[in-house]
Amino acid sequence: MGKLILVFRSIGNLLMMLFTVSVFRFTKGNYGLKYAQQTFFIFGGKPGTLASKILRKKRNFKLNHVEHNLSSEIDYKTIDSKLKQQGFAVEKKFLSQESVKSIKDFSLKNLGAYRETDKGEGALANILFDPSDPKAIRYDYSPSTVLACTDVQKVLSDKRVLAIAQNYLGGEPILDFVAMWWHTKSLKPDSNAAQLFHFDMDRLRWIKFFFYVTDVGIDNGPHVYVPSSHHDNALPFSLRKRGYVRHSDKDVARHFPESNWKFFTGEAGTMIAEDTRGLHKGAHVLRGNRLLFQLQFTSALYGKSEEPDNMALNSSVLTKELRHAIGEFPHIYQKVKILN
Repeated sequence: MGKLILVFRSIGNLLMMLFTVSVFRFTKGNYGLKYAQQTFFIFGGKPGTLASKILRKKRNFKLNHVEHNLSSEIDYKTIDSKLKQQGFAVEKKFLSQESVKSIKDFSLKNLGAYRETDKGEGALANILFDPSDPKAIRYDYSPSTVLACTDVQKVLSDKRVLAIAQNYLGGEPILDFVAMWWHTKSLKPDSNAAQLFHFDMDRLRWIKFFFYVTDVGIDNGPHVYVPSSHHDNALPFSLRKRGYVRHSDKDVARHFPESNWKFFTGEAGTMIAEDTRGLHKGAHVLRGNRLLFQLQFTSALYGKSEEPDNMALNSSVLTKELRHAIGEFPHIYQKVKILN
């Protein structure tokens, strides 16, 4: 009887997700995160992949031409192939050292908040980050603060990034969110700091870009990814059935040998493009502090609801590059709210 109930519940979740996807097409609202996640836990991803193809917008032809105009700088076909096959692609020195310095300086002059640790310690808001005296393991900036950084805006309006996102998603992307945080030295990984393996599931399909703002060696908390774990049904049911939780290295190693894990070390300016439906984490820092910022693009805004001013940007700090990009690609930047 228990198995029969599980089957009916699974079918119900699948039907509800397909129904809410249909509703979304006509109302443009945010629906169904619960059903999308539960369907993934049970069916392994194929329904969500199909739904994302239904919802995505067609490719923007202006971004298609980027590959030809800038082909000497970026090998788009290789990046797209790596993303599809292994779930990630790396571009070294994507950011100039001038941009890296500018972003780091910005981070030290703007207020953020320490995230509460697993022990319930360290939750401090509206405080500057002092690299010589960190108060907890993870320190975050609000999306609006990150958007105000001139060099982050340059990356947001960089057509190379937009083209990579469009190629992978199969349609014109939508900027979903921006983030930036410091990781500091700790004795062991912290779950609240995202230092245990997990997969993301806020949308049906998305791609993330991680940019190192500090040099990251093996002791500086490199980002870690399990290659090819982003594919439909790649994650075993024994992991999916636990739901949206963190997983220990030991549990992950039972299914994916540690020798195959990818540890991303690299100089400041390195870019990692990644499908974070695959298992990933930030290794805990053994030495120094690590700073990175992150962009996420999605194929459709189906799933998690956001605060209405989550990506508000004052017009006084809006760069001409991003202003032009918003005018050229309003679909991509529809979540960015310009304040007068």
